[in-house]
Amino acid sequence: MMDYCKVIMHGRLTQDPEIRYTPAGTAVASFSVAVNRKFRKGDSGELTEAVTFLPIRAFGKLAEHAGQYLGKGRPVLVDGELRSSEWADKESGKGRYMLYVAAQKIIYLGKANGQPAAEEGPAEAADADVPF
Repeated sequence: MMDYCKVIMHGRLTQDPEIRYTPAGTAVASFSVAVNRKFRKGDSGELTEAVTFLPIRAFGKLAEHAGQYLGKGRPVLVDGELRSSEWADKESGKGRYMLYVAAQKIIYLGKANGQPAAEEGPAEAADADVPF
């Protein structure tokens, strides 16, 4: 049986996507999504809100669409999988580790100022666009 890790989230971009390109020319978009959740706290039942900031990466055409259509504050639905990245810190040489969501589909839900989105539709990643 194949292992499976699926992530679906609804939130708002915390900054404009940063677009970079791999040596092979594949676009990579990096951005974060803030996901708010409300819950009742303890015995008092006080309504509390917490925010989780999730790093997102999109690849290929999906990254190019993210760079073109997404901006800080824009609400989105992201469908993807959880991945990890490991590297050595350039200054200290210590190993670093990060979890991120590799987006497979991004649905634009509205504009940053609360207006409805234009008929842009969802953007999806093609498997051939992912560099690994």
